[in-house]
Amino acid sequence: MFAIELLYLVSVGLLAVYGTNSLVHTWIYWRRAGKIDGTAEHPLPAAARPAHDDGPPQLPAVTVQLPIFNERHVAGRLLRAVAALEWPRERLQIQVLDDSTDDTTAIIAALIADYEGSGLDIQHLHRHDRSGYKAGALQLGMASASGDLIAIFDADFVPPSDFCSARSPVSMTQKSAVCRPAGATSTQTLLT
Repeated sequence: MFAIELLYLVSVGLLAVYGTNSLVHTWIYWRRAGKIDGTAEHPLPAAARPAHDDGPPQLPAVTVQLPIFNERHVAGRLLRAVAALEWPRERLQIQVLDDSTDDTTAIIAALIADYEGSGLDIQHLHRHDRSGYKAGALQLGMASASGDLIAIFDADFVPPSDFCSARSPVSMTQKSAVCRPAGATSTQTLLT
């Protein structure tokens, strides 16, 4: 009987520790939730605001990189979603990093031609040599990226139109930040 009582006591103790941990993290979340929701009067840190101007802060430039390899079925959907981001066009650079060996390259070129004259800065960087695979494509894109912030979207992810505006206040308050939204593939494997 003593063993069962000891097992019960240890179980209750572990549950108490776990419950306390959950309570502390919930309290921390609710305490900080109002500070990062993007509704602050000045969402950017003081360093990003003009020193002489009390008007709205200067938004950071954003480079969106789209590494693509033979994604003919989703490339158009991705490019249209990124082109619809709610962000000033003069502060948005879109890089399509295309390593495709099929007709995806032609599909992307046609879509980019449709956006010509819209004010969007869309670069189509096509590589015939796939050295480094996706990392190599991203390295090529980084060489000409002009944004203060970099967003990288896989071809199977469709960013919401408020992706930049919802995350830039958080990103600009940190020296470096990684924002990983839950995408369509986040629940499909044990690793994600």
